[in-house]
Amino acid sequence: MIKSILSLLLFSLVLFSCQKDDNKLVIEGELSNLTTPYFLASSRVSDTIRIDTVYVDEKGKFSYIQHVDTSTIFTFYFNDFNSSTIVFSDKGVNKIKLKGDTKLSDLIE
Repeated sequence: MIKSILSLLLFSLVLFSCQKDDNKLVIEGELSNLTTPYFLASSRVSDTIRIDTVYVDEKGKFSYIQHVDTSTIFTFYFNDFNSSTIVFSDKGVNKIKLKGDTKLSDLIE
């Protein structure tokens, strides 16, 4: 009896832990000409503005994860606010890739 209950609990745990999070957004990419090993990301959440620090490795690669349940605008500020770019996302978008030069932030793909 106890084995059956434990088996059922284990099965339920495995089943529910494998559900996909449709609101999870991963923004990743590779940036060049950063003067700092990070950049700032801002977005509006409800009635507040969220500001996050996104760290970039020595090769310029980064990964930024957020949960988005509605249309969201992210603004990324580079090189002590000397340049910036805007990224638009919506619910259901799970991955966005960026690549470019922070000195020419209008051309970031």
